[in-house]
Amino acid sequence: MKTKVEGLIQRCDRPDFTPGKRHFPELLELAVSDDESIRKKAISAWLRAGAPGLDWLVRELEGQEFSSTFRARIARVIQRFAADDVGSSRVQMQELLKDPDEQVQRVVIQAMGQWKDAEEVQLEALLLDHWNSVKELATERGIIKTLGRVGGEKSLALIQDYVDRLEEIDEATQKTIDKTRLEIERRLSRSEANGLDLNVPVQARLRIFSKPGLEFLVQDELKEHSLVSNTPGELECDWDAPLIQLYNSRVMLGFAIVTSSESTRGGLGQALARLLQKKSVLGVLKRVTRGPIRYRIEWMDHGKLRAETLEAAKLLSEGSPELVNDPSERDWDIEVYQVKKSIYALLKPRVEDTRFLWRQEDVPAASHPTVAAALVRLAQVFDRAKVWDPFMGSAQELIEAGKVANEVILVGSDTDAAAIEAARKNLDAAGVKAKIHQTMAQRLDITGQDFIITNPPLGWRIHGPHSVGKSLESLFKEVIPNLSRALKPGGKLVWMSPNPKLTDPIAKAQGLELRMKKPVDLGGMNATLQVWVKR
Repeated sequence: MKTKVEGLIQRCDRPDFTPGKRHFPELLELAVSDDESIRKKAISAWLRAGAPGLDWLVRELEGQEFSSTFRARIARVIQRFAADDVGSSRVQMQELLKDPDEQVQRVVIQAMGQWKDAEEVQLEALLLDHWNSVKELATERGIIKTLGRVGGEKSLALIQDYVDRLEEIDEATQKTIDKTRLEIERRLSRSEANGLDLNVPVQARLRIFSKPGLEFLVQDELKEHSLVSNTPGELECDWDAPLIQLYNSRVMLGFAIVTSSESTRGGLGQALARLLQKKSVLGVLKRVTRGPIRYRIEWMDHGKLRAETLEAAKLLSEGSPELVNDPSERDWDIEVYQVKKSIYALLKPRVEDTRFLWRQEDVPAASHPTVAAALVRLAQVFDRAKVWDPFMGSAQELIEAGKVANEVILVGSDTDAAAIEAARKNLDAAGVKAKIHQTMAQRLDITGQDFIITNPPLGWRIHGPHSVGKSLESLFKEVIPNLSRALKPGGKLVWMSPNPKLTDPIAKAQGLELRMKKPVDLGGMNATLQVWVKR
């Protein structure tokens, strides 16, 4: 037979079990058990008891003599209530800060840094007031750590005074002090206005990204800047203009400022601090950034490297206080790469891409807007042209065509109801008009088109409603003839072929002439960008 305690442990696992007063004595024993798994189950059940469970626990703590270890464990149970500000839990935790045993105090101090929606100024004052009564190093370290989450200028002053008074600081305490200072400085800097200004002229080495295979279109869009591509999906140039001009490219995915290299002498943390404080690097960051330069460091070849990140952030804070390590509110992502015994960094600004603000909804297998832009640019859509997208998806190609030319007559079709709905929302947001049909590409009766611009879905949608159980080959044997019929003589089919060996013979048999082809990596799926002209 199960004992009463064993039965209670099992009941604690049930979400529908809410303990009552008669369960509390045994539940307390479980909540302070040496077995962590039992403790977790008991505390979860106790939280379901709400304020009555909290009140009983507080009365029990006040009315009996417990060992410091037992009181500390009870304090951890109360802290679970305090985290969500249940009843008087936070008041009770503050009372426990007066406990004569510093083990109990440390539980309270640690808990205060985790309270949601707490008044930080009040917590800071409480901890600073408690500081002078502390005798143990572990408790001092705990207060310093929590001040990193709730402290301000007064906390920085206390920490500096503490450092000045100590003859020697052990490594663990020094790390806590360094991290707390950075956290406080980060939070204080958020009160200052900040942001990026891409309209100021910048001289820097830039790396510009695109889908591999589409580099030539970005080069054409930004031809005055003489972009060079040595790696698929990447282009570089020496830039001397406002960064905002990069957004004249609609095929570009993004960009980064490329720093010079720096020796790893002294370790990676020191090397990165030296690199970011170089005049050529810091000067660009200052020029583009309004207010504090908030950043996040990512070591691309090594993983997180927390110690090196902390060392670099500390050195940067001391040497260039305008640089603030603030991952959650950053304006810059700093990607660090190591090449033999040196490092360099890519400085990536975090700005809103205003080119495609019309994107309200997407569907699986829909084109990325930059791919749609590539197709439309290659097509060279002209004013009052007729354009059909037979695999419309969420209307990326139609919108792009409607943006680059005037009075374009747009038609889109798709069998997927979700795609139809997404397309309508995106078209409305873009202010572009199009006639939408929910039908198969091989069945729409349409003629006289100047352009067919499309990116057939390469994944599940091509094997879904469009295929009605057909093979890919039999599907395109039906679709491509209808595309050819829809084009006027001289009209263009600009698309991403999912399988040129399959589609090219069919297209040629339908009177289409291949004018251009280029393989493109669409992010793990390969396709071929093609331009066909109807003879």
